[in-house]
Amino acid sequence: MAVGSFRLPSGGASLIVDFSVNDATPDTNQTVTFTDLTVGATQWLWDFGDGTLSTLQNPTHQYKTTGTFTVTLCASIGSNAGKEVKTNFITVSLEAEVTTNLIASYNAGNVINDGSGNASEWTENVNAYNAVQGTLINRPLIVTNDLNGFTTLQFDGSNDQLANSNVAFATTTSTVYMVFRRGRIHTANEGMQSGANAGVQFARLIYNPANDVSYFPRNQTLVRGVSYANNVNQWLIMAVVFDGANSSVKFMQSAPAPVGNIGSTATFGIIIGASVGGAVFQGKIAEIKVYDTAHNATTQVQVIQRLQAKFNLYD
Repeated sequence: MAVGSFRLPSGGASLIVDFSVNDATPDTNQTVTFTDLTVGATQWLWDFGDGTLSTLQNPTHQYKTTGTFTVTLCASIGSNAGKEVKTNFITVSLEAEVTTNLIASYNAGNVINDGSGNASEWTENVNAYNAVQGTLINRPLIVTNDLNGFTTLQFDGSNDQLANSNVAFATTTSTVYMVFRRGRIHTANEGMQSGANAGVQFARLIYNPANDVSYFPRNQTLVRGVSYANNVNQWLIMAVVFDGANSSVKFMQSAPAPVGNIGSTATFGIIIGASVGGAVFQGKIAEIKVYDTAHNATTQVQVIQRLQAKFNLYD
């Protein structure tokens, strides 16, 4: 009998197959070790229950998504073969969030519905930096069960906006992450551009990030001052690091500063959607996180991997 690329011999004696794992309740992206307990086997095929296989005797594995998984081991020696299936053997939980220096976290599931299916307020769950509907601006649509079961906010690219009006955070070094999907090709003054006065226009943030902006999981780079026409209608994760010399991220006091007021003393706040200067975002956003520090590459990967696991964003 063939199982994947492994063929169980026929006609021989049944082999008693067994195995164990060092941790049956791991977190996402945690390495677990499976140990073959079969006596005398010389061939193995593991099925970890998440679509991945291994032919090693004692493999290691990382589960990328949460859930309960059935693990199967087929083993043989000569014409003797057997199979062991452990149903619902592994239960994977979402890995711990990076909370050090986390000052703002916007999850599209935490919004106030205005009764018409639109968001009148986006509730921020760390320091209550809530984003509310701007003056004479429309409210984004709440889309439930959208991104692999998660709620998202849809901005129309015209005048949908939510803006933060609390002034409690001001720093010259920060890292911002966003889970988003663009709905159109943006021009030089809107959308996913970094540099000049345009800023990063999913939210009005001070420009000049210290590092390039990286799109995950497709690993595309947003170069400062350049607009991109690709990745429309694809869910992505973006990480932006702002330096401590001539850039900052601040929550505004009442209204954003003029477009020309750029620098470490500017008073831009987070404005999601429409903003000053005609910069408009069209698309959907699932989550935004702001950290009051510049993350190195290791921490960026840690935050991004958790967001990938949470929203199941894998190619």
